[in-house]
Amino acid sequence: MGGHAVTDNDRRTDNPFTRLAEQQMVAATKAKHRRRDAHIAKSEADAPMKLSEQEQAMADRQKLMRAYRAANKAEFAKFLNGPDGKHWQDLRTALEYTSIGDADQLLSYIDRQDWLLNGSLKTRQDALALIAAHLIVLRLTNGYPPFDDSLPGEEMTLFEIIRAKLKVMT
Repeated sequence: MGGHAVTDNDRRTDNPFTRLAEQQMVAATKAKHRRRDAHIAKSEADAPMKLSEQEQAMADRQKLMRAYRAANKAEFAKFLNGPDGKHWQDLRTALEYTSIGDADQLLSYIDRQDWLLNGSLKTRQDALALIAAHLIVLRLTNGYPPFDDSLPGEEMTLFEIIRAKLKVMT
C-alpha cells in the first residue's frame, strides 16, 4: 500500500472511459472543471478563513476607497483629455506646490484663471471638489482637523473664500 494517498485525479486516470473523455474534452471545458474543483472545500481545514465583522468592515472600506480613488483618477483623466486639459494640469500643479501657509498664493492663482472663474457650473464644482480634497489632505498632514469652517462673525476660511470666488454653494 505505502504512504501514497489516492487522489481524485488518480481515480480519474484509472478509468479508461474517463481518460478517453479527458482526451476528447475541449480545453475550455477542462478549465471550467478545474476551476470548479478548485473551489470545493473537502474539509473544514480546507475552507477559507472567514473574516470577523470588524475585519470584513475594514476590508469593505478599503475596497470602497480603492474604487473611489480609481473613479477620481478616471474623472481627472477625462478633465486632462478635455478642452481645458492644460488648465486642469496647471491647477493640479498649483495645488501640489501649495502648503499650509500659502493661502494668498493659491488665491492669487485662482484670481488669474478666467477658464475657472467664468467656466460652467460643472467645471467650477469639479475644481472646487479637487481643491477641497487637497486642502483636507493638507490640513490632516499638518495635524489639523480636516474641516474648519468659520462660525458667523468669524473670518472666512480659505475654502470658503475659494467657494465664494467660484460662486459654488455647497
